[in-house]
Amino acid sequence: DKRINLYTWRSGLKPGYANIAVFQFIRPSATLSKLEGKLREMPSTYDARIVNNVIVPDLVALNTDLLRFENFSAGMDVNLGIIDFQPWKLTCYLNFGARFGHVIVADTLRRVENDSIINTGIPKHFGVSTFRYFPELAVDFFPDERLKFGVSYRYQPIISMNEVLQQIPRNGHQIDPEASSLITNAIHTVQMGFTLKMNPKMEFYLRYRMHMQNVYWKTNFQQVQIGTSFFFTKKLTDK
Repeated sequence: DKRINLYTWRSGLKPGYANIAVFQFIRPSATLSKLEGKLREMPSTYDARIVNNVIVPDLVALNTDLLRFENFSAGMDVNLGIIDFQPWKLTCYLNFGARFGHVIVADTLRRVENDSIINTGIPKHFGVSTFRYFPELAVDFFPDERLKFGVSYRYQPIISMNEVLQQIPRNGHQIDPEASSLITNAIHTVQMGFTLKMNPKMEFYLRYRMHMQNVYWKTNFQQVQIGTSFFFTKKLTDK
């Protein structure tokens, strides 16, 4: 992702103590996730329900798995407002973002034989597109001009754009078509980390993320990111 500043204007909420501003930046984002050089794949899972005394198999996926096995996503964050607390070197952000994502589901072909479903063992892959949106609260702390600590929180409903795949909040959960996706398909995401500026053109970062299913907190997964980032743009003052 890349932060693009829109305005640098700020108003003094309390002189020498706090500043406030709105619509300070946008942050386009694009992510490609691979495992051992291959795009990540989500294993298929089937659940059965009874409809008119007939067992109907449903292809299901945990909401957290749709995010966990996402191999591509693209979107943007928009800053809605910030508050700077100058004595504490703290900056608080309120943002809103959205992402389009893509997941590859690894399945196998099946055939019906003598009223039974036979697994042929022949691989079958298909893609599932997703959409998620979220408000974001973030706080950055700057103890030094080269060092930044940050923590953020997102409440993000995730929506599958595939009619075959059914979303469930946890294993064994019964599918409820009438349930609100704002509640049953929402994920809480908490991120903590720090960024250290190594030199004017390179930064080192460490991030920890926890993704938790709304209501069913034990359905979760974690991520750790370590890496370096480089600036491709050049300031006018650079020589």
